[in-house]
Amino acid sequence: MNPNRLIILIGCLLLAGQSILTASELELTLQPESSIRLDGDGTLYSWSAQTRDISGQWQTTTNWLSISGSPVPYRCESHLTVSIPAASLGSIDLTGKPINNPEGRWIRHAIGDEKHPKIFFVMDQLTLTNALREPIPTWEFTVQGKLTLAGVTNLISFPARLIHPESTQFKITGTTELKLKDFAIEPPLLQTAPDSNGHNYPHITIFSNEVKLTFNLVFRPTGAQMPGK
Repeated sequence: MNPNRLIILIGCLLLAGQSILTASELELTLQPESSIRLDGDGTLYSWSAQTRDISGQWQTTTNWLSISGSPVPYRCESHLTVSIPAASLGSIDLTGKPINNPEGRWIRHAIGDEKHPKIFFVMDQLTLTNALREPIPTWEFTVQGKLTLAGVTNLISFPARLIHPESTQFKITGTTELKLKDFAIEPPLLQTAPDSNGHNYPHITIFSNEVKLTFNLVFRPTGAQMPGK
């Protein structure tokens, strides 16, 4: 073979390989250890609800895995979906132990019923704002997407942190504030339950319109090798 043609062929193969690597995609599945929590305040006391019954998929290119430092905001080619049965949300106490109380029953009914039994989130945009390699590979993002509660969909945006503690695991964490009325959900007025002596005090708890959503999402590859750190 002509040496010049051989050099050209090798160059084309190298470029093709680089293109394949740059454009490589990764598909990940949400794991059972994931959790989503809601916290709200009231005039007499606060409430918390949590679920681990979450399903989700994440497809993303891997270009940004090699980025470090504080880059100019870098938009990642990514698509993420999360689905939660509203009925799976249950009240928890300060230690995270499940409890049965009116607040839990209210939140399950308010954000999901027979017509709208699930909560959905679909990510539209993932923008990298910072990347650290040590001590654990960590990326900071701005996430934008559509959240559906009680059949009402709103566009939301919030910061999130992604860590890569293992070669086959990604963990996405963060918090964001929601307003119930933005989703046509009216904060409840709940009468205080009788105390241990049976006294029913005439107090009404008025719950705040603001709710904090905390997410801890763990993903692993779906039938694919995880690129090296």
